[in-house]
Amino acid sequence: MIEDGLLSFCRGLAGGRLSAPAAALFAAMAALLVGNVGYKAARDVVVENEIGAGQVYNNDPALAYAQGFKQARGNRWDAHVWTYANLGSIQCFEENPLPESPALRGDLPAEEYPAPGSDASVSRVRWTPNMLVLEIDARSPARVLVNQNHDPGWRASVGQVVTHDGLLAVDVPTGKHRLVLRYRDKWTMIGLVISVGTLIALGYLASRALLAHLRAQVARFRALPR
Repeated sequence: MIEDGLLSFCRGLAGGRLSAPAAALFAAMAALLVGNVGYKAARDVVVENEIGAGQVYNNDPALAYAQGFKQARGNRWDAHVWTYANLGSIQCFEENPLPESPALRGDLPAEEYPAPGSDASVSRVRWTPNMLVLEIDARSPARVLVNQNHDPGWRASVGQVVTHDGLLAVDVPTGKHRLVLRYRDKWTMIGLVISVGTLIALGYLASRALLAHLRAQVARFRALPR
């Protein structure tokens, strides 16, 4: 059917003046040309997107950039890049609507800073996803802001953790302090305890079953005639 269609198409282009053999030859040449062009185009796409053995991506990974963690405005289409640069991407694609402070800002001079009206200086000593260590010099009671979302799981070694327009914040007293902020989510800890307890129980049951099986095998061996 396809061959008949090509022949009819080729004869039609020539105004019906081509003979059947000539139309067939013309159709074969056209098909060969189209197939060759299509093959080269498909080959280029396959080669460009091929993931070889031992590879995860078909492009080189982003280069790591050593710096202290900072929030960045980001780009939802290049989310994989920001981790290597130790940057948080505020603009990201998320299926679930997670709580996010409208006061979050990207590319600030410092991620931890005194709130407006607070007479204090703040410097970072250490940053991890679950712990912050800050040096605070408060000339009067002050509020320290952290450029990330507040969560009830945060605890402070000095002062009191509060929310400031959705940002993580700490109200500290007058004086020089080493403020340690730690994140501990009770539901995560409960889930961890349940998971560990479940593994221990499964290990206990499995060991009992294995021991019973070994005892049965030993009993069968001893029951063999000698």
